[in-house]
Amino acid sequence: MTAAGYCAKCGNRFTASDRFCRDCGSTRPVGSTFEARSNARPRVTDELATRSSRLAAVIIDGVVLFAVVLFGIALSIVSPPWIPFLVFLGYVGFEVYFLSRNGQTLGKRFLNIAIVRKDTGENPGFIRCVLLRFVVSTLLGVIPFYALVDILLILREDRRCLHDFLAGTIVVQA
Repeated sequence: MTAAGYCAKCGNRFTASDRFCRDCGSTRPVGSTFEARSNARPRVTDELATRSSRLAAVIIDGVVLFAVVLFGIALSIVSPPWIPFLVFLGYVGFEVYFLSRNGQTLGKRFLNIAIVRKDTGENPGFIRCVLLRFVVSTLLGVIPFYALVDILLILREDRRCLHDFLAGTIVVQA
C-alpha cells in the first residue's frame, strides 16, 4: 500500500485505499487524496537529525523538566503537597501525549526533529516512543556503562543510540 497523502484534520498518513482516518476518524472527501496537512503532526523527511540538534533537544527537555521541578518545589511551600505532584504529573502526561502522537518532546518540536519508525518512517506511537525508548532504557540504566554506550552510539553513521535500536526508531528532520 502506498501513501496517498495526509489527513487534513490531524495529519495522519493515509494509504490510497483508506476511506477514514485511522487516527481521528474523519471521512475522506470525495476525490481527495488527503494532501492537505494540519500542524498536528510533523512532516517527516528522510534526512537524519543532526547530532547537535538531538543534543540540543535533550538539553531543552532537561531545562524544562528542571523548571517544572523548581516550580513544584516553590509551589509546595504555599500549597498542599498533592498540588505540586499534580503539576509534575500534568507535565509528564503532556510529554507522553506528544511523544505518542507526534514522536516529539518539547525540545524536539522546538528544533523541528521527530522520532519515526526506522522501517516505515511513520509515527512510532506510545509503545516504541515511551515504553521502549524511555522506560526500558531508563531501567537498563542500572547496568554499569549503559548510559555511556547509549550516548556514544550517536557517533555511528546512522546516528542511532541504543534506545533507538531498542525501539526500532530513528530521529529525522521534521
